[in-house]
Amino acid sequence: MSEGIRWMILHIVLFKWKEGVTKEQIAALDAAMAKLPAAIPQVKNLTWGSDVHFREGNADWALAGVFANQADWQAYQVHPEHQAIVQNLVSPILASRTAIQMPTPPDWKF
Repeated sequence: MSEGIRWMILHIVLFKWKEGVTKEQIAALDAAMAKLPAAIPQVKNLTWGSDVHFREGNADWALAGVFANQADWQAYQVHPEHQAIVQNLVSPILASRTAIQMPTPPDWKF
């Protein structure tokens, strides 16, 4: 990373669901996610949603979050509201998950 540039953190997570996951389960997850930005002040931006099925083999659902720094990302990770979603809505339907945290310039448009 270049000196003098303050980088933000882009957190991307891809999920594959177990067989038999219902639209109601995904709707409940979407509704819970909509509350996170207001509950966790460290979240600069949060976007999520289901795959639009343009390509076979894609993940089923994804989220992308923007954080000012690693400490803010870590605060999001351990926040009780986030943990409740993981435990109550994601874990019961999760087949697999992969994630990346990558640097993003602050002028990046999201």
